[in-house]
Amino acid sequence: SNTVAQSYIQGALIGLEFNSGADGSVISLSTMIGSVNYGVYLVGASSNTVSLSYMAGARGLQLQTGSNYNVVDRSTGTGNYGAVIDASSWNIITQSFLTGQGGFTGLNLDNGSDQNTVSVSTILSVSSNGLYLHLSDSNTVTGSYIQGAARAVHLDTGADLNMISLSTMISNLAAIPGLEMTNSSSNTVEFSYITGSTAVLISGSTSRGHHDAQDH
Repeated sequence: SNTVAQSYIQGALIGLEFNSGADGSVISLSTMIGSVNYGVYLVGASSNTVSLSYMAGARGLQLQTGSNYNVVDRSTGTGNYGAVIDASSWNIITQSFLTGQGGFTGLNLDNGSDQNTVSVSTILSVSSNGLYLHLSDSNTVTGSYIQGAARAVHLDTGADLNMISLSTMISNLAAIPGLEMTNSSSNTVEFSYITGSTAVLISGSTSRGHHDAQDH
């Protein structure tokens, strides 16, 4: 394991990259900037911690295939995507700020990214969905604020058995729902505030639980 602390790291492509087997490292109080690609990029790297840090690039943070059991704590990810979790599971993002710009999402989970947890965090997109899940199951979002220029949250095809609780979801775009579920099943939304042109839109999906939704 390695430690990076109180450092400024900027790369032409990637700020900081952890490859397969680079496990158990701690990054704290640091800035990582990837001018073209990723602020922080993990591929097959597990059980690492990023805390009190700033990550910026086309994708602020990318957890790529097999990057499991990582923790992002009190950190900021910003770029076209604030953060992307792709084919990686059991990660935790807590007390963090993720913002997507340039037509992309604040946080994107895809391709079998299961059992991840997002808590007490802010997820924003200035021109797309705040949070997007596709083919990713059993994830939990709790105590978070999610806002999108399009949908706040989109649970797309194959995003099943996910839970959103104690959270606020706001859509800023006319004729776009705050929360949309498309061909996704057995998701739970509870004790949350949802607002949009249509607060909640469900198509080809089943859901459970209850929500406090206001339709603007």
